[in-house]
Amino acid sequence: MMNFFRRHIRVIFVVTIVAFMVGIFWGPVSYALRPKDYIAKVNGTKIPISRYKNLVMRNSQLINSQFSEEILNRIKTMVMKELIREEIFYQQSKIYGIVVTDEELRVNIQNSKEFKDKNNVFNKDSFKAVLISEQMSPKEYESLREKQIAVNKVKEMLASSVKVWKHELEEKVKQDSSITKDALKLEKGDILLNEWYSTVRDNSKIENGKGFTIHGR
Repeated sequence: MMNFFRRHIRVIFVVTIVAFMVGIFWGPVSYALRPKDYIAKVNGTKIPISRYKNLVMRNSQLINSQFSEEILNRIKTMVMKELIREEIFYQQSKIYGIVVTDEELRVNIQNSKEFKDKNNVFNKDSFKAVLISEQMSPKEYESLREKQIAVNKVKEMLASSVKVWKHELEEKVKQDSSITKDALKLEKGDILLNEWYSTVRDNSKIENGKGFTIHGR
């Protein structure tokens, strides 16, 4: 994989030092982020607890208010399911022979809104902050972005196979005159995607990590 951060080696050095210092003083939390701890295994591949914790925290912050233990548990369940779903999609991308090129990864990172300043230019401080908040090395971050791109490619591939026939559209219009061909295609695509995922998931070996339980599909 390309080394996107080679040109920002000084920044990476600073991020590495900061992450190291955080690891020293973080105490009990740092223990929770050890590679051996995982929320689930999908066909033998571990989903790290560190990413799970980050996503739970991020989703909780989006609510921006007091919420019950029940809502927090719903968020945890949702995050867990989504991480399992992502891993299944990624494993399938390999089976389909989907490749993410160095150039695709570079463009994806450079074009991310979270990394751009007010002039729409890539900002070093912004990606520094993300690396620190996510507790990731540059290599780990690249791997995550590559996975997300590959997952999207699988979804696009499946969506491209959806066809809307004239008689289908005519029947739908009778039920809802406002529906369009594109809207019907999206609807069919969602159904196909969910059916495909359910089949693949049912044929995958999914194991709970210690202290975690997977509810539903």
